[in-house]
Amino acid sequence: MTSFEQLSPLIRNDPHVDFETVLTHPDIVTALRSGTDELIGYLSKDVSIHKEFSYIFMVESPKNIIEKKCRRNIVSAICSLCFKLQDSLKDNQIFIDYLVSFTNMDKINNDSSVLGNFTRIVEVFTRLTNGAFMKHFENLPKFLISKIHHLAAQDLFVCIMTEFAGYLSSNDKVYAFGELFDKINGENGFSLVSSINTIITEKPEYLKILPINGYVERLISSLLNGSPLCNKDLYFIESFKFIKSALSANTNSVQNQLKKYEDSFIKDAEVLPYTPYALSVFPSKITLFLPLFFSEYPNTFICETIFKIILTYDSTRLVQFIKENNILSQITDRMGKKCFNGFVYELAFHCVSINAVITQCRGWFRFNDNILTPYLKDKRQNKQAIYTMPSNGHQIPCC
Repeated sequence: MTSFEQLSPLIRNDPHVDFETVLTHPDIVTALRSGTDELIGYLSKDVSIHKEFSYIFMVESPKNIIEKKCRRNIVSAICSLCFKLQDSLKDNQIFIDYLVSFTNMDKINNDSSVLGNFTRIVEVFTRLTNGAFMKHFENLPKFLISKIHHLAAQDLFVCIMTEFAGYLSSNDKVYAFGELFDKINGENGFSLVSSINTIITEKPEYLKILPINGYVERLISSLLNGSPLCNKDLYFIESFKFIKSALSANTNSVQNQLKKYEDSFIKDAEVLPYTPYALSVFPSKITLFLPLFFSEYPNTFICETIFKIILTYDSTRLVQFIKENNILSQITDRMGKKCFNGFVYELAFHCVSINAVITQCRGWFRFNDNILTPYLKDKRQNKQAIYTMPSNGHQIPCC
């Protein structure tokens, strides 16, 4: 006799067996994984569903170990352990009504634990039905936006807007983003903009249907007004990430829009948490931070941003940049120093790979032959000298 058969006869012999007895039975997990007809039928009964949601939507802390086990086991059973149970419940009207009504239960839908149960169940059944389960909710994205400060709501919202966006009309999508941007000045601004960035990273086609310039203007205005008060640095970072994405999608229009704000966020070489992200939006300001790029102890994020911006220059712009900022002299000053910034080497290698730099910028041909090439040769030799390969095929350190 297999272990789950100890629970099945219990239900078979007494169809009205106590709900807590079933949910706390030692063989409940095994029986669920095996999908026994007795247990699936028991948990799918209307009276059982009412009992299940009394635990799923329980706000108070469990009074005893029985309640604790029941709440944990029923959520696990519905969400992960038994496909047959999920298939039995997905069209059950009582089950659906409980979930739909939750969005209007203000007394309990602010509880993070209960909200987590709700979003977990909705996501499971949305995936089970390839998105069709969403049709039961009048406006699920709007509800999730109102709870976006809860990570569970944020994750489900992003899931719906990316993986199941096909169930939303273009108007629904634009409306959802409009709802997000209407609330960015509130205390949940960081969570809202973070969600936006996650969505457009996975589905950049959203940028084609959204009023990008209006959203950029709202974000800039919010940043200038110092909103929000919570997670301010993170909010700035996420905002500049969005503006950077907007630039990629609508370069000329957004660039013209941003010109008047260049001096508002980067006035000098002060490095703030969001500075690398602001530089990617206002790339003309990188000259202020070149001393940091060539310093003995450079800022990695600043250096990476500057180098990425330089890589976008065409040959004409690169030649102009090199001449205006005396780049060759600054590179040679750093070459061979004890504290060597790898981005300086990368910049040198990039510059000599551009023919216009060699031919139009004085000193670069000689620098490549007399300094950079010997330097690279020494680096390769030092790297190869670390190990020798003896005849037995095992690597040993060289003395």
